[in-house]
Amino acid sequence: MALPSEFRTEKTNFFEQELKKFQVDELENLTDEDFRILGMYIQTYNFMDLNIQRCINILKDEKILFFDKKERQDIPNLIDKIIDCLDKLDLEKEQEIETMEKLIEIKFRRNIRNLFAHFACKRIPNQDAFVFMSNPPKDIKKFFKREQIHVDLILYSILDIADARGLINHVLKYETWLAKFTLLIINKYNSSK
Repeated sequence: MALPSEFRTEKTNFFEQELKKFQVDELENLTDEDFRILGMYIQTYNFMDLNIQRCINILKDEKILFFDKKERQDIPNLIDKIIDCLDKLDLEKEQEIETMEKLIEIKFRRNIRNLFAHFACKRIPNQDAFVFMSNPPKDIKKFFKREQIHVDLILYSILDIADARGLINHVLKYETWLAKFTLLIINKYNSSK
């Protein structure tokens, strides 16, 4: 599972110092609005994943793209497959470039969806910040590249909740675009039958 790259600001450094004042059991529960933010981001990506799959199915059916049996079928790889075959879709050059750029952005922001969907989340007390936490030994060993890891070690990521709100507005535009692109692909190949 791909996770977002670390990006530090003065604000996240401040949040991290605040986080260190508390034990995990002292962190604040999420509010209804927090659940709405996390759920909306995850569901927006679920819908985009659905449309990526729909595009892939049509392009496979039309023999525009092919998979070998060992090739990964995860969403990031499927996005790459669509990008790789854009030149075969008879799009105008500007539309092809725009499509490639938007698919790259969808793939890039999907890592945040993975964080939202697969990590435990609480609020840092008295702050407008999420802390996402995980403790799977396999991930910890991979992250720290050491065999002997203390069992209580927690991987965490901090996100300013205002940034999460902004991300929702950002990805909703891509969800709408992808739905229209999928319809374009459906209409293009259904009308040729």
